Amino acid sequence: MAAPLEKARFTTSPEFRAAVDGFDIVEPIGNPSVPVLETRNEEEYDTAAVENDNYIVLFNRETSLQKRGDHHAWLNEMMNNTQSIIESSTSINNTNVIHGYLNSSYLQGYYGRFHKDVIEQIRTQSEGIAIVERDSFDKGADFISIQYDAPWGLNRISHKEYTGNGVVNHDSTYVFNSTDGSNTTIYIVDSGIRDDHIEFGNRIRHGPNYVDNSNTDAQGHGTAIAGIAAGFNTGTAKYANIVSLKVMDSQKSVAISSTIQAIEWIIEDHKKNPGQRSIINYSATGSISEARNVAIKEAVSAGILFVTAAGNSNADACNYGPAQLGNEEGVISVAAISANNNIADFSNFGSCVSVFAPGVDIFTSSFDSSSSYQTISGTSMSSPFVAGLASYFWSINPGYNVSQIKDLIINNNNGQVQGINNDTPNKLAYNLL
Repeated sequence: MAAPLEKARFTTSPEFRAAVDGFDIVEPIGNPSVPVLETRNEEEYDTAAVENDNYIVLFNRETSLQKRGDHHAWLNEMMNNTQSIIESSTSINNTNVIHGYLNSSYLQGYYGRFHKDVIEQIRTQSEGIAIVERDSFDKGADFISIQYDAPWGLNRISHKEYTGNGVVNHDSTYVFNSTDGSNTTIYIVDSGIRDDHIEFGNRIRHGPNYVDNSNTDAQGHGTAIAGIAAGFNTGTAKYANIVSLKVMDSQKSVAISSTIQAIEWIIEDHKKNPGQRSIINYSATGSISEARNVAIKEAVSAGILFVTAAGNSNADACNYGPAQLGNEEGVISVAAISANNNIADFSNFGSCVSVFAPGVDIFTSSFDSSSSYQTISGTSMSSPFVAGLASYFWSINPGYNVSQIKDLIINNNNGQVQGINNDTPNKLAYNLL
């Protein structure tokens, strides 16, 4: 039988050490059959307008060559006589430009950029015109990927409705956009990561180590977290870059001073890579620290999203740091649900929770070998689902800021969580597919 969940531990020592969420390792699992990934094209196209003043004009097929010539002469005169079109001619000469002509035996017309008053004249004053249409782009459909027999946590975040006990719309798939974390970076501030695990390929690099001289994971927590956030078979963001910062010792204890140094390094690393979309996952809870709060807010100001565990004390998350920042801009505090949509019996709750994610019996990578797996529980496991989801959304929406990414995560699947009090936001992480 699995060991009971550990409660979050606190000390009042000057070191301000924070304790990682307790978790429940069932049994290490050897190399399983790899879940099937399939890519499909949805064969749907979105239409988006080009610049407001781009238009296509087509003649009726029966419009004679003479009438078409008369139209072009009229159009050129009207375009040149800008004062007759609008009162102000500040930019009109740049507004009316014919970009090209259609002169086949089947299609006759032209296309270009025209002031709205010119277009109105073409529509109402021209003979032989069949179509006046604003130009637009057809957008090739994104490819959608399907992972069959996916672990239930992945299954859950890609389906809005969930019936519990592993049955989601009578399938067990993880459906996701094929970009899935590409061109983003997830910083795992934890116990290190076993970088030769088959889940990660060559996507891991190591940042500073504030614990020892070995960039390995002797504790196992960080490897599990990385697997959930960005493992190829077990993770949410399958193509995200991963950076490991080692702050947690073999006793699952983290000095707040180390966390602050790690955040400082991440901010500098983020700034060295202009345009990089960055997420920090910090799956530890402890005493509220004003110094750590300042560091986190500096990271957010630099454009980095901060995701953290709500904690495993079955108590108000507002009493724990950094979970208490869940209502702050660019910070997401994640509580846990089980497979029946209920809040996990160990999970913290309350108004400082930003969102829920799966956190019970989560299948992920193990540090035991390069191909071993484990089942694990805790809000520590819920947090990387959301960090991975942030990476996923940012790969699809690279122009979004931290507030917009947070909004996508916390406001698209409400009312699903059972067993929570009225103070706790009923919001569940969902990838909108």
